[in-house]
This record gives sequence, C-alpha cells and structure tokens, in this order.
Amino acid sequence: MTRKKHNHETVIHKSIDDLFFDMIPKDYERFIKEVKLATTPRQNELLAAQSCHGHAMNGDKEFAVLDTGGMIHHKYLNSTISDVYEAIIRAFPKYAPDLRSVKKERHLLIKELKQWIHESTDNLIKNKEYKKYSPRRLLDSHGEPLMGIELFRHTSIGDPRSVLTGIYLGSYMDSEYWREQTEDYFKNIHGIDLNMHRGLCTAGHLDHIVESGMTLSDLTHLAEDTRHPERNQKKYTLESLKEKYLIIDFEKVSSDEKKRGVENKKPYVQVYVELNKGYGSSDDAAFNFTSLMYGMEAGFGLILIDAVDTADKCSLFIREKGEDELLGDFIAKQLGGKGGVESHLGITDQDILNLIFAAAIDSEHPNVWPSCSQRRFLEYSPTGNYALLNHMDNIKHICENGPFPEDIRLSIKQIPSNKFYNAFGERITEMLEDELIDIEKAHYPENLKYFLRKK
Repeated sequence: MTRKKHNHETVIHKSIDDLFFDMIPKDYERFIKEVKLATTPRQNELLAAQSCHGHAMNGDKEFAVLDTGGMIHHKYLNSTISDVYEAIIRAFPKYAPDLRSVKKERHLLIKELKQWIHESTDNLIKNKEYKKYSPRRLLDSHGEPLMGIELFRHTSIGDPRSVLTGIYLGSYMDSEYWREQTEDYFKNIHGIDLNMHRGLCTAGHLDHIVESGMTLSDLTHLAEDTRHPERNQKKYTLESLKEKYLIIDFEKVSSDEKKRGVENKKPYVQVYVELNKGYGSSDDAAFNFTSLMYGMEAGFGLILIDAVDTADKCSLFIREKGEDELLGDFIAKQLGGKGGVESHLGITDQDILNLIFAAAIDSEHPNVWPSCSQRRFLEYSPTGNYALLNHMDNIKHICENGPFPEDIRLSIKQIPSNKFYNAFGERITEMLEDELIDIEKAHYPENLKYFLRKK
C-alpha cells in the first residue's frame, strides 16, 4: 500500500522483506555511531535495536529514503523487536549466537532485579541476610549495575526499603487497572476529568492478526476516537480479540503458561491493545514526584521498573499485564499483601493514585510534559548531561539548595527542561493546595513547602 502527501510517499509493508533486512543493520550502525547512552556497552546495543524497531514502524531514519521524487517512508507495521534482532544477528554474527540468546539476556536483566527484590523483602520481613546481592548497592549478582544503568555502578544506597517503594509505585504507572482507578477517584471525589490513555500488554497470534486484515500497529490504536469519529474503522473489543484468537485469553491457558507466560516465539508476539484514547503519563514527572515524596532512592527504584518495562518488550516469555506490573504484585505478595506494603513501606493505594495523577500529562498543555523512554532518560547531551542527572539536580535544587539544573531538551518531543520543571511545580502546588498530598508524610516535608512559598 502506498500513500502520497506533498513530496513525501509512505509505503506500508505488512510483512518483513529483503529491504527490511537491508535497512536494519544500517539503522543500527547509525544509532551506535550517533547516540551515546549512560549504560553498559551491551545495554547500549540492546536499546539500539529497540530504537531501530521504532524507526521501522514509523518509517524514520534509514527507513526514510530520499529519492528523486522526494522522501519515501517505509513502514513495517507488523515488524517486531525480534525481527530487528534477527536482522542485526544476520548482518553481525558476533552480536549474539541466535535470537533466543538475546531474549534470554533481556530476561536475565529482569530476573536479576527480581532476585534483588526477593532478597531485600526477605531481609525486611524475615531479617534474612543477603546472599547474592548487597543492601547498599544496586548491582546484580555479577557486580554489574542493575538493568545496565551505569549510574548505579557507583551509587551507594542508604535504605533498600526506599528503592522497593519506588519499584512498587512505578510498577503500576502504566497499569490499565490503576489508571482507571485514578480516573474514577479524581473525577468522583475531586471533580477532575483525566481521561487517561489506557491499554493492555499481552500475547498476540501474529498469523491470526494478519489474516484478520489488521496490523500490530492497528492494535495500538484500537480504541474509539470520540473526538474524530470519521477516523474510526472496524473496531474489535478486548473480548472479541480473544474470541477470534487474535490475542491470548490468559484465563484459558494452562496453569504453567499463566504463571510463566507464553513463549515469545512466532506466531506469538507481544502486543499492546489500546483500550482508551487519552493522554498518558510523564515518566519525568513520576521520577521527580517519587523522589520528592519518598527520597531520591525511591526515584532510582522507579527508574529501574521503567527499565523493566523496556526489557520486557522482547524477552523469553510474554505475560499478561507485563513484568513491570507483575513485579509490583510480587512485592505485595512478599510483604504479605496490601497491609504488609503499608506497614513495611508506608504505601497505600492512595499513594499509587496520587503518583499517577501527579504524572498525568495535562491535556490542556501537553507540550510541556515530556515522557522519557529509557533511552531518552540516559542519552548523553553534547554537554555530557542526560535527563536522569538533570532531574536529580532539580531535586537537589529543591531539597538541598543546589543550583538550578541545566536547561536541556527532554524526551523525543525535545521539551525544554525548565519549561517542564515550571509545569511540574504548578502541579505540585495545586496538589498541596487541594490537600491531595500529606506534607508530613513526605520524605522532604519542609522542601515541599518550597512550591507554596515560590507561588
């Protein structure tokens, strides 16, 4: 399928072809040459492939080819991250022995963090000693930084409980269930209409999706557009997708698959099913809010769980809801349920709702709310800075009288950081004035008053 707009032409590819295998290695090499991340070298390579997949889906970078008639954008709407890795391995055999080994690498990144959580919760509730991990370092069992984030190689932790707090809260940031709960609470109690973007990560059957005439990209835009009804095409509900076997009904799989997940191997691929159109969340705001309320180490926990969401996009198994949300469930189970989470971490359901609200992108001013991916959080600027460091400087400015952070560009939208910090400050001020935040419960109670004084 080909569409033309001005001197731009879009070619829609519904299957992988030789051109895809030719473009991906070039796109990968371009990323490695142009983009430097504050990660381990291997994590840089893994994240490069994920960016290449985005370029393939959107027809960007090497997938935007300049021809005599203009620019041709090649979009591969049924491509997966696995396809990208396969193309890279085919071009660069030293990258990995095979596709499964790459998926295992990503799986082990998540597994290491889960085991760190396991030892930390066992220490917290049973006073068990750490065996493979350290309560003072965010390092895996091999001495490498958790989730490949170099900052943690030299970071000392004062209290692993704070990190657990950030992981627990952050695990529900993208949850369809918790976003709906947040919408309902703030609308019914405070009269605030959020209308958040919501969806479900699950396993799809690629062959059935293609046979239905849909694409993986279609699933990510499935919800009805009430503002532009003319754009709506034939829509499936979540239930009908399951009934037609386009996605897996995890209520009907074996107990082993329900626990472990469906093997991430074609025809099964990870898919995102959009359930409600709306504005999403700013991960940048989530980090700043979590760090202000629960301490910088809690902010580190949020960054770790955000990295899990990235690694889970192409791992050994596909589990409904995603590994990030399931790790929150795991922490709750380890601590004895919600009551245990409250007694050991001081966190309630209301704290989850408050975080999601604090990070919700303002529909009236969406262009001042960045949402950094893991790559964008850790991508070096020409000055040697990156978003995560800048946000840490912002917290230090508020809480320790540090200097104003550098004004850098955030997320793919390239939003000026100072513009965002002002918008974030206004959100916190409103939450304080409306008594949505219990100042005395905050990690930095006096510093939160900074926003009230500033106004």
